[in-house]
Amino acid sequence: MLGARRAALGLSEMTPAKAMRLSLAKTGDRTLGVPIVLKDLGRGTLMPEDLASALPDPGLILRLDGPAGAVALAVLCPQAVAAAIEAQTLGKVLPGAAPDRTPTATDALLMRDLVEMTLDGFAALAADYGGLPALDGYTFSGRVVDARVAAMAIQDAAHLHLTAEMDFAGGVKTGRLHYVLPSRSRAALPGTAEEPGDWPDLMEKAVMASPVSLEARLCRVSLPLSEVSRLHVDQVLPLGRATLDGVELRGMDGRKLMAARLGRSGAMRAVRLRSADAPPPQPALTTDLAPMSAAPPMPGAADLAPTDLPTADLAMPEPGMPDPAPMAPDLPSPEPMALDDIPALDPVPMAGLDLPD
Repeated sequence: MLGARRAALGLSEMTPAKAMRLSLAKTGDRTLGVPIVLKDLGRGTLMPEDLASALPDPGLILRLDGPAGAVALAVLCPQAVAAAIEAQTLGKVLPGAAPDRTPTATDALLMRDLVEMTLDGFAALAADYGGLPALDGYTFSGRVVDARVAAMAIQDAAHLHLTAEMDFAGGVKTGRLHYVLPSRSRAALPGTAEEPGDWPDLMEKAVMASPVSLEARLCRVSLPLSEVSRLHVDQVLPLGRATLDGVELRGMDGRKLMAARLGRSGAMRAVRLRSADAPPPQPALTTDLAPMSAAPPMPGAADLAPTDLPTADLAMPEPGMPDPAPMAPDLPSPEPMALDDIPALDPVPMAGLDLPD
């Protein structure tokens, strides 16, 4: 439609470079208050695994979410970020190159209007240009920490790569703005759900089906370098601290995930998982002793009748009277008997005794 109107008015055909030039000029005036001039626009194809080599490092990587679950990226070099921040905070762009630094989440928020408005204007102006995918409907959703994470966020397919080389404030600073955009919407891909709400389920299924390597560590052995250099095949290393209950299950990053017990499953070694903070299982106690019979209860004081206790009449002395004489004279202590004087006893016959059950 826009192309037909331009042709009717005798205007030249809109090209991607012209669309980006007009969009950047309008964005610079509205968001930064300084002119932004497009020096050159590069266009190519980029695969996710090539992001690290194609994007600036360090660079500010912004994620843009589009219709039907499409994901795009906007990346600014450190000089472009510095020029935009200086224009927004100081009202002017400082001359000279700014030092490279790691971008922050605050930088991402300050660049939000710049990347959104530039892409929206470019998409509207280049809508009738053949060879470009649908570029409208993308909004800022956050910062991506590095190119490796960004490669996992976008589709595993070829992307449109736009590189805009810019002058800020009449050439005081120069910088680059990269757009990495899907070549077609996700809904148009074969075998993909058209509803945006189905995309999280598809992503979860793809991630949960990915292989993960785990390491079962029985123990760690520290050896001096002199002994390590003398290791040979069939040498036996003592595992002094190894226990069957002390197996640790660790992830690919070496972090402990769970505790386990070493065992066997058929002809293969296996581990039984248990909680990381659970104490190791203790072996069951086994005894071959017969159960002890309960001793009969002792009679309590309440069970004894008063008549069961012997009684005696003890005469108490009257006051002022002398103590009575002792009832029995003192007897000499018997001398200890020698063991040799004890006669041997005849064995007691056991045949006629009936023992109770």
